[in-house]
Amino acid sequence: MSAMQFKQDINFLECPIWFQNTRPSTQGFIWGDAERGFSFRSSYIAPSRTDSVLLMYMLGLVQQNDWNETLTVARLQLLRGCNSDTSAKAYRRLEDSLRRWISVTLEFKGNFYDGKNYQTLSFGIIDAWEIEEGSKKLMVRFSTEWLNYIKNSTYYKVLDFDSLIKMRSPLALRLHELLVKSFQGRSVWQIDALKLAAKIPMSELHAAHIIPKIQAAVGRINKHTSLQVELEVQRPVHGKALFIFRKQASSFTESIPVVAPINEKLETLLALLPENERVKQSVISGVEAHLKIQGVDFVSRNILYANANSSKNYPAYLSKALQGDWGAEAKIEISVQETPEGAPQSKKVETPQQKKAEVPTIDPDMLKLVEDELQTVRDIFLESRSENELFTIGNRVSEQIDLQMPNLSESEKIYHKKSRLLSTLQERYIWV
Repeated sequence: MSAMQFKQDINFLECPIWFQNTRPSTQGFIWGDAERGFSFRSSYIAPSRTDSVLLMYMLGLVQQNDWNETLTVARLQLLRGCNSDTSAKAYRRLEDSLRRWISVTLEFKGNFYDGKNYQTLSFGIIDAWEIEEGSKKLMVRFSTEWLNYIKNSTYYKVLDFDSLIKMRSPLALRLHELLVKSFQGRSVWQIDALKLAAKIPMSELHAAHIIPKIQAAVGRINKHTSLQVELEVQRPVHGKALFIFRKQASSFTESIPVVAPINEKLETLLALLPENERVKQSVISGVEAHLKIQGVDFVSRNILYANANSSKNYPAYLSKALQGDWGAEAKIEISVQETPEGAPQSKKVETPQQKKAEVPTIDPDMLKLVEDELQTVRDIFLESRSENELFTIGNRVSEQIDLQMPNLSESEKIYHKKSRLLSTLQERYIWV
């Protein structure tokens, strides 16, 4: 198996061990499937897609380490491996994810066969975790029972971690799990729309609302994974729908990115920092987080502004510059004027108080990137929430920009509103 592949028992794909519609404010959760003899219990917050990604990555590391049930790993490695930012918030979310998994209990009746009989079983996923003093490394001890059922399983699938996280959509990831199980030994699977919604589970109660979301999820699966699926929807009577999934021969190939990878861009930006600031995690995290949302030009101009104007506590000054985009409000000039002897004079920095900045133009390529990403995140948001809720959030963001940045041009307002809405949806409503 490659570094990003892992073995998973089919039972843990068919029966949900994480949920796409979890709310961080809801503690204590029970879900059951009487037909499958499965029940899920959590005394804390039910795991979401974010937690599933972390668990898959850690499971891959455990399998690389000869199935050792105790995993010791740097938290930074986990965050980067899961394609997360490395902000303080991300570290807190990592710990919260471990709290979610340690609170989970799974119960199966008649799913696992010991060679003689089908068993009734109850077990957890994580038994303990701690952050080591000094090294700050994370130690996670997994449930022996859970790992052994996967290790010894003859009813399993080897999954590719990289392609799964590329889907990004919780619904697409959960549907992929069900399709992997359902295509075991066959190439056609059909199921009533309401029954599929219950198995995922989805909050939608009507076939008309379920159909477009499943169609969109299939599109993501086909785009990002080797599993290629044709979906036929039949509507026998009003209010009913039948999904027919057909497994196709895979012609999937990894797409070649046309832009530089995020780590290459990050290295370029870090090189702009004062040398003694390049190793500080708070500085690196801030640069990385803003790079993902606003892009290279935005971050570079604010680094240059901070370099020229910060006299003390550089990390705090840079953070404020990035948050307020101070670099767009001040033009940094290097004025090389001749002295009578012909020697160049020192650099001159024009601050907003010294000279009104030229009106910055919005890079159309950057606006296009924000719009494309916003469309993707909007689609994912609507998989589990309503258009009205999205409209309300959008109005609130728009009002904030109008209040906080009244002097912007219309094109600048459009850019900042879309960028703010994007970050709001990502941070508060999707990656929870």
